[in-house]
Amino acid sequence: MALNLTCLNVTVPLPIIPIGNNLTISPTHSNYDPYGKAISQLISSSLARSTFSTADIESILNTLTSDDTNSLNLPALTSMKPIKSTIIYGSVTLFLFLILSLVFYCISCTNCCQAKSIQDYSRSKQRKCSRQCVSVVVILLIGLIVLGQMIYIAYHVNRTTTFLDNSIQEFNQEIYPKEIGLYLEHLLQQLKMLDAYSMPSSTIIIDASRSMFLKSFNKILKEQYFLNIIQQTISSNDMHIDELNTLIGQESTSSPIATSIVDEITKQHEEMADQLAVPLAELCAFVDGKDTDIDAIILDSLSLVHEQITKITNIIEIDFLNYMKPWEDHVLLNQELEKQIRYYTRLAGTILLVLIIIFGLFPVGLFTVIILYHCRQRHLVSKYRSRDDDRQSSTRRSQSSIVHSDFSSESSTNGTICWLRIIFIPVIIILVMIILLSSLFYAVDLFAQGACRTAHEDDTFLIPFLIDELLGSNSSDVMIPGLDIQTTFLKIVDDCRHETHFSRHFFASHLRRLHEDVNKSMNQLNDKIGQQFYVSIAAINIQDDISLLNNLSSLFSSDSIRNKIEQIREGFKNLQQQFENITAATPTIPLDIVNQTIDNFEVYVREMIESTIDTCPLPLATIYKTDIFVCHEFAATINGLWFSLFLYMLFLILGLAIGGLCVYKQLRVTANTESRNIDLMRSQF
Repeated sequence: MALNLTCLNVTVPLPIIPIGNNLTISPTHSNYDPYGKAISQLISSSLARSTFSTADIESILNTLTSDDTNSLNLPALTSMKPIKSTIIYGSVTLFLFLILSLVFYCISCTNCCQAKSIQDYSRSKQRKCSRQCVSVVVILLIGLIVLGQMIYIAYHVNRTTTFLDNSIQEFNQEIYPKEIGLYLEHLLQQLKMLDAYSMPSSTIIIDASRSMFLKSFNKILKEQYFLNIIQQTISSNDMHIDELNTLIGQESTSSPIATSIVDEITKQHEEMADQLAVPLAELCAFVDGKDTDIDAIILDSLSLVHEQITKITNIIEIDFLNYMKPWEDHVLLNQELEKQIRYYTRLAGTILLVLIIIFGLFPVGLFTVIILYHCRQRHLVSKYRSRDDDRQSSTRRSQSSIVHSDFSSESSTNGTICWLRIIFIPVIIILVMIILLSSLFYAVDLFAQGACRTAHEDDTFLIPFLIDELLGSNSSDVMIPGLDIQTTFLKIVDDCRHETHFSRHFFASHLRRLHEDVNKSMNQLNDKIGQQFYVSIAAINIQDDISLLNNLSSLFSSDSIRNKIEQIREGFKNLQQQFENITAATPTIPLDIVNQTIDNFEVYVREMIESTIDTCPLPLATIYKTDIFVCHEFAATINGLWFSLFLYMLFLILGLAIGGLCVYKQLRVTANTESRNIDLMRSQF
């Protein structure tokens, strides 16, 4: 009778792991460039980085989120670096431009009060033309620069306003709480699916352990229990016993005693095979699912994973989803408040846009005035020269008319000077308003750049800060004892950044118990098999079989029968030697087999986890969208806008000063020339 190896000859495949994650969905994200491309952006970013560090942002966030009410009083707020820096920038800029305006006023008044006589036109004509041409070219260049800046700033202001309007709506209606809540539901579903695999009702882990244990114990039975040798020896003895029966049946001198001995040998041989099948039945019982003790140990190896998943699912359900549902009732801003904020945002952007455009059109108007007066002066000079040539032939009536016309021109010139001074007053008012808005943009730019640098470069502060704000005192309830939540989440962020599945580090501590329990379950199963081997070997009497063969050999003189009996005897001796080897060996599993089984089982569990949960458990799509809104669009759009406004106002004031002085001078030249000619006409009259 051959040894029964039915369960050992069956290959149990590993269970197929269901795919529950989004392996095909991999959000992409461009790198954040904090400097920008324009010169104003490069200068602004360099100043912000040198004067406003991430440590300042950390201090501001800690102050704003502090429970101490005194931390938000006026002295504490004004001591914050961005606010202090904004106050300094606004004060210096306002002082600078007001000083420039006052200097322009003083110079213009001085020029107006001085009644300089105009020298002979023919001697100074070339020098005055040269000065006028230079002034016109300088004012033209400044005007073109101001117009270019006006278009650039107006475009960015309009873009920023439109972006803020759209982003407020997007954030309030889509990102929070809807998108975040939907992702938390998706993550919760994956976690519950993974948790179900560690439950007794699930068979995937147990089936995988049976497949791996069967493969490992096939090797153990061959190496430690010499199963192949025993099986081959028993099969050979079966064949030799059958052949011996045939030879004895053909022998004419065969006696009933010989037949009885052969039957007894055959019976004992069958009983030996049955005894040896008992230890193998332990492994077959485990494979067939009848050994629940081993199954319990395997499931217990994932108890820490189950405990961790339970903690996370409870946090998601109780602290987040129950608070966020229904989505429409838990928005950051109610619908009416959102409409008001968007309205005032658009209104502020429109007012700033109008101020910038109106303010920027002054150089064009001023340059036009200069050109017109320049042409008028040439016309007057030509008229006066014509008068000098024809004054001897003029009548008294025409001379009186000229005098009356010149008096009107002088009055018109003085009126124009007064109007230019009056018009300059609202220009100063608009200038002050733009300076205040520029200071606001400066503060927002500092904070936006600092916040984005903190988000991209300072995970060691941002992660603990967010954990403390989101979880508060419940942060210790998220992780199993012995694990630090901040260190764990920093590692998760690093894994997400490098596109490594977070479970490789997150569940590393949880799977350490897997090593111990797999080792324990294998040794426990091996102990059961070994004990049964010892019992079976003790019940088998090889010496009795050999004695029966010796007695049988003495009954025959046939060489063929004696040779066959000798072959059977050698087989029994071989079996006896293997039994002695089993009994003498230490009943432990070779370490390499245990380690290989543990590694295979851990790989399978990790594949199960990675196939069930997304590579990154964070809402990457939402985080990337928020980062694009805040850093790639808003911060990039507003970056350097304050500096562009500063240069815009500087060139505008310089253009107004230079152009205004030129206008005043040309008006005074015209007025003095007209006065001189009036005096001349009066003397002649």
